Amino acid sequence: MTGRSVVLAIASGVATFLVVSTLVTELTHQLGGFAVLLGVFVGALAGAIATAGVTADLTGEAPPRRRRVTGAFAGFMIGFVAGVALATWLAGLAANASLGVGVVVGLLLGAWVALRGPAATTEAQL
Repeated sequence: MTGRSVVLAIASGVATFLVVSTLVTELTHQLGGFAVLLGVFVGALAGAIATAGVTADLTGEAPPRRRRVTGAFAGFMIGFVAGVALATWLAGLAANASLGVGVVVGLLLGAWVALRGPAATTEAQL
């Protein structure tokens, strides 16, 4: 496992944690303070699963196609969180617009990582 794969695994786990915990907290906001606790717990579980999955799939034993899908997932999650954060803080966009920017940045980064990332050395086998 290369240094880039380690960074992708950790960053995708953190990004998954942020997205899932925010989503669960917002969906269960009627529960009051318990919603934040539930969101953090479910987000941490999802982040741990994402980190473990990306780590397992980016090792040399995984088939190249699965490595591409894993790289695309990691790239999308990282790009989504970065796009939303940058659109909100730097550009001052509203929540709806920043989500759209996050999706676009996530799709672009996911495609780039899938095409140039962990499975690029075995492209002839696809």
